Amino acid sequence: MKPLRVLFFDNKGQHQFELHSGDQAAVIEYELQNNSFNLLHTHVPVNLRGKGMGKILLEKVLREIDADRMRVIPSCAFVKDYLSKNPKWDYLWR
Repeated sequence: MKPLRVLFFDNKGQHQFELHSGDQAAVIEYELQNNSFNLLHTHVPVNLRGKGMGKILLEKVLREIDADRMRVIPSCAFVKDYLSKNPKWDYLWR
């Protein structure tokens, strides 16, 4: 299996973090609220599912939020589930 080549960035104009692979992108939509990113919804295109794109994207998002010294509001079910299973990120949201 070929490794995925991806490009990550914060699309501030669309209020979403994006992880591109070829012409497809997984996204996490957000709203800024005070010193927090309210992570609203995660979408991974069907042909990219099952390849870990959601987890890769979320890990990159969490590192970016941490570097910006911000906090997380996990409104998205995927984000909330991931955070509950990965206590290393507790300091960002609890």
